[in-house]
Amino acid sequence: AKLYNLYQQNPNDLRRDVSIASYRYVGANSAPVLHTATQIYERATAKWRREYETNLPPTRLQNNTACNFPIVRYADVLLMAAEADLKVNGTASASALEYFNQVRRRAFGFSPTTPQPTVDATTLSLQDIMDERSRELCFEGVRRIDLIRWGTITNAMQGIVADVAANAPSSYAVSASLPASNFIV
Repeated sequence: AKLYNLYQQNPNDLRRDVSIASYRYVGANSAPVLHTATQIYERATAKWRREYETNLPPTRLQNNTACNFPIVRYADVLLMAAEADLKVNGTASASALEYFNQVRRRAFGFSPTTPQPTVDATTLSLQDIMDERSRELCFEGVRRIDLIRWGTITNAMQGIVADVAANAPSSYAVSASLPASNFIV
């Protein structure tokens, strides 16, 4: 739900349905069932779906895909550079804004190198970078390291537990008494 809501801040962001499935399979060999707009806790990872496979083997393996898992992506490098610039200078320089905006432009279907006033940020905060890293790099194994670096991991985990307890369907209930270290954010 937290990631879904980050994407909802701007519904024109093309990454949402590529990252979070808009459907689910109820049983083996069944047709997909589309999620409603309120079913945000039931959504699964979509980033590594089979329809994105480009080099299909004649017989597909049940538990593996041909998708390559990224180690470092250019978008990650751009966001790291924007964050470092922001931390060093205390305010975002023109370079930091350009790095950040290149990632956003691509996310909205524009050329990364052509300014887009409808998408480009004119100011930049650490929270903007944190949110953009969450949207851009979801399910790529860097979130925990980011949260540790920012010193926000405990609050983030406690926030997820509180959100699920307050808003998720009862079948998703978790005990708020469990230590936050039991949950992945």
